[in-house]
Amino acid sequence: LLIITYDEHGGFYDHVAPPTTVDDLPAFQRLGIRVPSIVIGPHVRRGCVNNTLLEHVSIISTVTTRHALPPMNDRVSATADVSSCINAAYLDNPQPPASLPKLKARLADLLATNGPKHSHPELREMIAKGDLPIPAHRRHAGAGREIAMELIDRAQRLGVLTLID
Repeated sequence: LLIITYDEHGGFYDHVAPPTTVDDLPAFQRLGIRVPSIVIGPHVRRGCVNNTLLEHVSIISTVTTRHALPPMNDRVSATADVSSCINAAYLDNPQPPASLPKLKARLADLLATNGPKHSHPELREMIAKGDLPIPAHRRHAGAGREIAMELIDRAQRLGVLTLID
């Protein structure tokens, strides 16, 4: 089970008032702005938009429920786990990943490094300063193209990319 949460509202207004929750500390008894999340896995209900009130502690609650652990505190006991995202029919019959359309692209477009769309000066600067751990054998002028070609080859072998050159 993979749970991705995006906890950065960026100052957006939410018309729904934050609800309260159970917590020993009064400062933590009110939840904040709603947080979008994605639950991914072979047992997850496909296409589900879940309206169950979940929160960050729901992840801990899920682990607690799944592994029959004693709850860490009252908040974990009171918080819903992500079971509402799970399709019980899939528990003994995990589903295959969703089929994605094959990418069709020209090799020249995939290897393009000019223009604002393909420019990443901040990454080049980080590599030059040694902030990104690039192996020594990859620190040469053609390394970018070499790595790109390896990724393109791998994508073709996985069947997710077709070159149309």
